[in-house]
Amino acid sequence: FQQNDKDKRKQKINYGPTKSLLEKKIIKADRLRPEVITKRRQVQILKAIERVLNQNRYHELIFNFKYFEDKSDEIRDPIGTLFPLWKFSSPYPNRSVTALTWNPTYSDMLIIGYGLYDCAERIQGTIAVFTLNNNHPNNLIHTESTVLSIDCLSSKP
Repeated sequence: FQQNDKDKRKQKINYGPTKSLLEKKIIKADRLRPEVITKRRQVQILKAIERVLNQNRYHELIFNFKYFEDKSDEIRDPIGTLFPLWKFSSPYPNRSVTALTWNPTYSDMLIIGYGLYDCAERIQGTIAVFTLNNNHPNNLIHTESTVLSIDCLSSKP
């Protein structure tokens, strides 16, 4: 009787197919393999991180940008007051701002078009991309002629 118990204990209980330790390590390594990120995607990720950090850094300024209410506006005529938050300088002092828009996806991104309204004089135009954390443009895009309108796609910010 005791011999049968020992034999039973020696028998392996089959719990289904087993994988070797090497196979398990390969599976774990596959799960841990980092996603391949292109250089362009890295730049997008870093810019998004920069925006988040600056929104945390300039929280009060950004809050005032969105929700500032001047108590003296109630007393004055409907003219109101202006609360200066940022100052953007033009990279081209001899050109006019001919177009301006906010990015619908990134509320801290401002896109400005430069050129001349004089149709007789044809000059190179420029698109400048500003964010609220810099007073100089992040990107400059040069065009063959004056920029008269700008729009941003919310699907491709």
